[in-house]
Amino acid sequence: MKKVMNWLILVVVIISFGLSGCYVTGRGISRIPNGISRVELRACQRANVLKRESLMLARDTMVLNQVKRNISEKNPQRQGYKVILNNRYYLPITFKIVSLDGIIRTAYNLLPNKLLIIYLLPGTYSVSFWNGGTQLAQSRLMRVDGQEKNYQGLSCHAFAYMPEY
Repeated sequence: MKKVMNWLILVVVIISFGLSGCYVTGRGISRIPNGISRVELRACQRANVLKRESLMLARDTMVLNQVKRNISEKNPQRQGYKVILNNRYYLPITFKIVSLDGIIRTAYNLLPNKLLIIYLLPGTYSVSFWNGGTQLAQSRLMRVDGQEKNYQGLSCHAFAYMPEY
């Protein structure tokens, strides 16, 4: 499906550049066609940039719609992708999860040797490990996306764990 969409976008770009009358290479317009002024050339270049940006916006919108559809198909009560939190430490640990844009802030308390499954929206998160107001380990980045991962035989989209020692 992804290859088909890439080919479709490529065909649309080629057709749109062909209809605009400009010759485009990787570094811009390679030559000025006969009978076109510099003003028309710049307008043509701006039109090509706008076409490219609108195609990228359409692609991003399509990807977001696909993510929403995947999330709602799996379980409408759970909003987001499956994330596993595991406390392998000998003390209770508070997992503090903050999205890098700061919108999502949440914390989960886990007893020793316990595993918790949560659901988060796609994005990059900072995970820190706390016990009694003391941060026990350096914060780690966790990326939640559509790519499935395997954590101790369990399928998930991201995971975070506090090591034993």
